[in-house]
Amino acid sequence: MKTDVETLRDSFWLGYDEFVESREEAELAWNFYHNRQWTTDVTNKLTSRGQPVETFNIVKLFSRMLVGYYSTTVNTCVADPVQYSDLTTASLVTDTIAAIFNANNMDVQGDEIKLGGMISGLMCTIATI
Repeated sequence: MKTDVETLRDSFWLGYDEFVESREEAELAWNFYHNRQWTTDVTNKLTSRGQPVETFNIVKLFSRMLVGYYSTTVNTCVADPVQYSDLTTASLVTDTIAAIFNANNMDVQGDEIKLGGMISGLMCTIATI
């Protein structure tokens, strides 16, 4: 099947329109993560009363806790051999995966990917050499 530009454009807009609510919810979650939940009206009202504009950011607290937990538990990818004769191949694949992760600086990016997936619920990753 040959794909043309019009089909790709139509597919993009179909997905874009279908997931508007998901993107809005993700934006709201990111605003909570960065303490941007107060409107200007509310901020002005609190300030005029002499009250501090304070938040206890439970979203950031739990997401950082989960990223830290997953960084210590889910930190490597291993290819397991199916048969004894696959031992050498599995070892080679594991080393290749480790080299790709190292080349892509996955220790740093991995935490950002995990955080993005947790906050927005949307995730797409690619590993290249």
